[in-house]
Amino acid sequence: MMPMRDLLNGVDEWSQESNNYSWKKYQSSWKPDTGYNSDALTSHLPLRTFGDGDYHSATMELELHTEDMNKECAHGLDVFYILIHSPAEWPDKSHPTLLASINMITTISIKPVLLTTAKELIPWDPKIRHCYFQNESKLKFFKVYTQNNCVLECRSFSILSQCGCVPFYFLRMKNTPVCGPAKMSCWVTASQASSDSCDCLPGCTEFFFKTSSMNAQRTENAQKNKNNLLSSSLILSVYYQSKNFIGLNRIMTFTFGQFMGNVGGIMGLCLGFSFLSLVEIIYFLTLRPFVNFCNSKKKLKKVAPTLGFEEE
Repeated sequence: MMPMRDLLNGVDEWSQESNNYSWKKYQSSWKPDTGYNSDALTSHLPLRTFGDGDYHSATMELELHTEDMNKECAHGLDVFYILIHSPAEWPDKSHPTLLASINMITTISIKPVLLTTAKELIPWDPKIRHCYFQNESKLKFFKVYTQNNCVLECRSFSILSQCGCVPFYFLRMKNTPVCGPAKMSCWVTASQASSDSCDCLPGCTEFFFKTSSMNAQRTENAQKNKNNLLSSSLILSVYYQSKNFIGLNRIMTFTFGQFMGNVGGIMGLCLGFSFLSLVEIIYFLTLRPFVNFCNSKKKLKKVAPTLGFEEE
């Protein structure tokens, strides 16, 4: 992820209580719209790899402290919940989630999907292009705008207004009450409400990840720790499927002039039609009958009267 100081504005309670934490020393040279700076170091967050395949994977051993777990919270499962998300987003259960069981070897391959927006669309209204650039929408908790960050923040304030408190795992301001068991039904109902009222358009640069996983059972000898006791750990390996990926770019398909040119070209191709022909049709249906009517009246006035003679 991005360092917390580059991701959060520092107004939430978690940031204010963690001023002395070691994550303050981490630096970032990456932004969603522009990527890494040219002078970015390999130690800067978010961490990156320079290759694909299992050889360039991020491999770690995760230890599950089962003696400190509440089985009700984990639904009776000894598993890790693994969230796959953009480095600029706060992890939340709305992200793609994988389950990894203890005493297993889990391998996850990732294929990124990048959606960008052409610079020609910057002058457009966000409602028309249906996305926000980073400087167009500011959030209270986050420095970086993404749709997921916006929805998460909006729901936090919505739950606070409806229930008078915020669940413990939501970002909140200092001295904001934390919901206890008595308020559980309230915040569960409020958190499941639609986010349409939040005005959270997608970001103009977005990251998605398609994942696939494989699992293998570890042998009993491999499960034992240094004290020759069975551990509750798993080996997790994450890597990119390929160095290359197909990106998507949001562009303006037609300008008004191009649209009119295409319409005229198609009509001309199919009907032998042109805009000059349209003017002629309007003329012959409206002005021409009126002109003919006026001309016919003038001719009647110029005709000399004839005299009639009676026979004797």
